[in-house]
Amino acid sequence: MMKKYVLFLLLIALFFCPMQLFAQYNGYKDWPNYEQQLSGRFLLTDECALLAERVLDFQLSTGAWPKNIYYPQLEEDKVSAIRKANSDDTFSSIENKATLTEIHFLSNMFMATDQRRYRKAAEQGIEYVLRSQYPNGGWPLSSPAKEDKDAQIVFAGDAMVNVLLFLSDIIEKKEPYSYLSDDFRTRAQEAFTKGIACILNAQVRQNGKPTVWCAQHDHETLAPCSGGANEPPSLSGKESSSVVLLLMGIQDPDAFVIEAIEGAVEWFKNTAIKGQKRENYINKQGKRDFRLVKDQHAADIWSRFYTLDDNRPFYTDTDGEIKYSFEELSRERRTGVMWFSNEPARVLRRYDRWKAKLQK
Repeated sequence: MMKKYVLFLLLIALFFCPMQLFAQYNGYKDWPNYEQQLSGRFLLTDECALLAERVLDFQLSTGAWPKNIYYPQLEEDKVSAIRKANSDDTFSSIENKATLTEIHFLSNMFMATDQRRYRKAAEQGIEYVLRSQYPNGGWPLSSPAKEDKDAQIVFAGDAMVNVLLFLSDIIEKKEPYSYLSDDFRTRAQEAFTKGIACILNAQVRQNGKPTVWCAQHDHETLAPCSGGANEPPSLSGKESSSVVLLLMGIQDPDAFVIEAIEGAVEWFKNTAIKGQKRENYINKQGKRDFRLVKDQHAADIWSRFYTLDDNRPFYTDTDGEIKYSFEELSRERRTGVMWFSNEPARVLRRYDRWKAKLQK
């Protein structure tokens, strides 16, 4: 009886005080997920007003925000130190939905409260997004970039796709962006069009046929490039899936978009790893480990990395050495990296519906 009573009190607390409970049990990268839950009357509470003050306080002079700041969990006596550590404009970022999430939250706050300072900060964030786009249509993770990797056009973590989906919401006047002027929507449309062109131009071709994308591309040449010692240039199944789903969402696609989708879908079909699954087991040393085992009923999976020229799955060890067998990897790398994905299956499931709609 007592347990039921305690559970009842916790449910009441969660309903009336979501910020504290969410902050207690979630890490800093959960800010984008948490922000999506903030709506309705909760936006008018003192708690949300305090959260908005924290978000405003972390905005950089570029108009952007640093990545991985979990505002609901910041302790008041540590805010100044964290703010100072992230105050350099080179911390401006779109990685892990940074800046995009803050813009969305402050736009919601403006729509709920009509306080113009929220609108001003959100519009400064949008200006940053539009201003940081490269002439070729891509976006860097950071502008100005601290390191070369921050200047790359990145599909990993859906960075590029998230920006384009954000711009699409502005173009379509989705809430909470109905307050924006026609000028913002016009510029968002121009940026979106350039972004799609960048995606099409960056798509890797084999013998003239379009395939998919690398996790990151050079910001000038658009060629596949390295994401670090353990991330050589490659074709990516997981990151490319989000790109294709974005392209499938374009209304009245032209011949270039259609070709890109068809090429990627064919590549997904040809590179699926069939009849195998990743299995957890305890190795001879008594430690948790992973291995690939045969299973004729296993769902298709795709590798994290494929070679650029012949679509061969490969893996990288701690020293960056390329392995073509999963079993040859050190245990640290086998268990520490998500080497396989089923994300392309989403593309293949949606493809038939997309094709049917296209033919109407």
